[in-house]
Amino acid sequence: MRSFKTISVVLTAAILLSGCTVNRTSVSEPAAEITTAETTTEVTTTAEATTTTEATTTTAAEVPIEFNPHPYSAKLAESVNEDCWQAFYNLCDAMRKGEDSFECASEEAYLWATDPATLLKLFPAACAKVEQKDKKGKIPLKDGVAKINYLIPAEDFVKREKEFEDRVTEDLNRYVKSSYSDFEKCVALYDYVTAEYEYNYNWDIPLDEGADYYAFMNRKGICGELGGIYAYMLLQVGVDALTICSFEDICHAWTYVTIDGKSYHTDPTWGLRSGYNDGKMFFTYFMMTDGERASDGPNMEELAISVLPEYWIKDSGKDFSATDEKYCELRFATFSRMDTGKNILYYLKGDDNTEYEFHYED
Repeated sequence: MRSFKTISVVLTAAILLSGCTVNRTSVSEPAAEITTAETTTEVTTTAEATTTTEATTTTAAEVPIEFNPHPYSAKLAESVNEDCWQAFYNLCDAMRKGEDSFECASEEAYLWATDPATLLKLFPAACAKVEQKDKKGKIPLKDGVAKINYLIPAEDFVKREKEFEDRVTEDLNRYVKSSYSDFEKCVALYDYVTAEYEYNYNWDIPLDEGADYYAFMNRKGICGELGGIYAYMLLQVGVDALTICSFEDICHAWTYVTIDGKSYHTDPTWGLRSGYNDGKMFFTYFMMTDGERASDGPNMEELAISVLPEYWIKDSGKDFSATDEKYCELRFATFSRMDTGKNILYYLKGDDNTEYEFHYED
């Protein structure tokens, strides 16, 4: 297990300084129409302000989506043992209450649970708000109990976390229905990130703020944060997702998504619609294979996932490939509408914008 590292700061700065940018493909406002068997939803966004309005007719009540304080990735769990996960969840529960300690089975579990990278991607409001070691440089763990070293008053953290949770819940319920399949959640939240966020060309993140948290609350970020937000929101609704990074040939970050036992690369940064005027949501960087991702420049043999104990995928001994071609049909297409009752995504392609059907449950 790794020792204390400031991975999140180094990773983000490296990507920024190496030229991570918004891709050239022009895409803008959110999905125009998503229809379910019970609910019809229309979503529109103006160029001046990312304000989403919905017109909904419901014949069967949807269950509201609630905040999940225990995000979980089965892919990550292949490398992170149960003691680490339990320590992390104990930390989350304790900090949400403003408590000063949590149960922790081992030093290994403590180091992973409190690592800045773990907090950045899985507990965003806590990143940069706790110190991993005490003032003497020691790990504050004794007899299965670890002390929490807050960098702000505990009551201030509780308020900060509550505001974050409320906003996560609000965003999820505006874009996602509890009845959606995993694929539909991927589409809806891709719509959400590409429509609601802007690229942060100034990278004006205060040093005492977690980058993903700041990007979420301010609706702007670079690739590491935007890929992290997409992954975190997917984890909130039970879809396995992690932020993945490249430092060879091209420095960039995106999201590694797993649904129905198969994995894909999705890049919300290169799908951002801010600054463009054609009002389209492109699927060019949605649910890609390794080959499609590699064609954009990353060296697929040198990828990293910051929350992995080994950090580099090649050192993990685990399979993080993406070979399924199910969604290749959507490449270079733009969204038209989606009927979740019939499991059909309608997309536009070609110079004449011909509408085609993609039967995603086939």
